Amino acid sequence: MDYTKKLIENGKGDFKIYMIIGGKDRYFFKNANSVKEMLAENNIPCAIKIYPDMGHTFPDDFDEVLLDILNE
Repeated sequence: MDYTKKLIENGKGDFKIYMIIGGKDRYFFKNANSVKEMLAENNIPCAIKIYPDMGHTFPDDFDEVLLDILNE
């Protein structure tokens, strides 16, 4: 979570965090909501997309998801 604290300290600005997480990702999945709450408390927008059957990798439709994020 140190990276989140550094982001909060140094990165307040006009941006949004978008997390793409696998439900079987042993590290990031369990911390995702805590990170989102920390960001929200500091007025940094954050969205999470969870792929229930995915581990620590990129989803098959990553290109499409990334384009959707960039077009928001």
